[in-house]
Amino acid sequence: MDTTRQQTRRAPPVIRKEFEKTVLKNLDQRTMSQSKKNMRIDYLVHWTGESEADATWEQDVTL
Repeated sequence: MDTTRQQTRRAPPVIRKEFEKTVLKNLDQRTMSQSKKNMRIDYLVHWTGESEADATWEQDVTL
């Protein structure tokens, strides 16, 4: 271990375990990819209590 390096005093990141919004339905999906290895799916999400015009694209890993 390198003892010449100083340790950071920064607080660890806060990870949310609850979503502030609830998904009403998925309106659409799109595949974002440069290659099959880096492929990701995004969903157009209609949130509960919001209009369809306020739908947002969200990554599959965040839902």
